[in-house]
Amino acid sequence: MTTHESSWSNGRLSQVHINRTAVHTPGYRTPSTPTMAYFRITLMRSGIGMPAKIQGVLHALGLKKRMTTVYHPVTPSVAGQIMRIKELVDVKEVDKALTKKEIHAARRPDPGYYIERKAGAWNNLEQ
Repeated sequence: MTTHESSWSNGRLSQVHINRTAVHTPGYRTPSTPTMAYFRITLMRSGIGMPAKIQGVLHALGLKKRMTTVYHPVTPSVAGQIMRIKELVDVKEVDKALTKKEIHAARRPDPGYYIERKAGAWNNLEQ
C-alpha cells in the first residue's frame, strides 16, 4: 500500500491511500491463471481527424485500418486504452486469441457445393 499526501479536501491536507492490488477490471485475471481472457478489439470507425492522442492509442493497440481485429490480454492498462477510444471500436471478451489464419478460415464463406466423389470414381463403380 502506498500513501500520497497531495490531496486537498476542504482546505485541509488529507492522506489518500491507494492499494494497487485492489484495482479491479471486470474479467481481469492474473497471469498465473491458466485460462486467461482476451479483449477482441475491432476498429469500426476511422481515426482520421481525431486528436493525436487518440491516433496514438489506436497505433499502440495495433489498429490501422477499419474492420481490423486484434487480441490483447485483459489488463487494466489495455482497458484504459480501450476507454480512450470506446467510440471507435467494438470490444468483446473472449477466452482464446485467434491467429490470423484462424480468423481468415472463420470468415471464409461456404463454397456452395459439396464433392460427393471424384470424377475418376465412376470407373471404379462399373467394375
